[in-house]
Amino acid sequence: MLRKLESWLEQLAEVEPCKLVVRAGEARQSQSIIARYEIVIHDGIITSPTVEEIEDVMLSSGFHDDKPYVRVIGYDEKGRQLKSVSLKHEQKNNDQHSLVDGILAMAGEMRRFVATINTTLEAREETLQHIIDQLMIAKHSEIESHAASIALDMELQKQEEMSGSDSKERALSLAESVVGQMMGARLSPAAIKDLILGSPELIDSLLEDDQVVAAVGAKFMKK
Repeated sequence: MLRKLESWLEQLAEVEPCKLVVRAGEARQSQSIIARYEIVIHDGIITSPTVEEIEDVMLSSGFHDDKPYVRVIGYDEKGRQLKSVSLKHEQKNNDQHSLVDGILAMAGEMRRFVATINTTLEAREETLQHIIDQLMIAKHSEIESHAASIALDMELQKQEEMSGSDSKERALSLAESVVGQMMGARLSPAAIKDLILGSPELIDSLLEDDQVVAAVGAKFMKK
């Protein structure tokens, strides 16, 4: 609409008008004057009034509300009409444009809403995946720790068994040695004493024998 008015003013300048009148009303046939201007032309262009000034007076007079019809008329110096242009505010079209703008705005809001939902779901998915990964790592570590504990227990049992076997073997070897020495020597108290003092392991072996311990204890109690 403003482009139409601007183009009309350019054409009006060609016929050298002197005055400009703006009328507005509720219908084409019932319009009243809302503005009068003295036209100023410079280098073949109307510099006053400007399109913006005419628009302002139209709006302030209710062009978009109760006065949808406007007519702008150019006059010569003798008051004769040279050119005119009629403007109409199309409320229906504006409503349609508003409706379209509203739909587009709603569509934009929906796109932003969907984008926000998608971002939230992606973040939740990443969080759940991270939790699952951490649980799997913890479970794997627990299994490894349990397996290591079992392996350690088995190794300790093995070592205990081996140690027990070694002790028995050493005790048997020591006993055989003692018996051999006793068989090859006179079994005098002095010889037995030297044999025991010369083999401290023999004392440990004898103390592990219940019969020896019982005999020594009974002998000691008689004294």
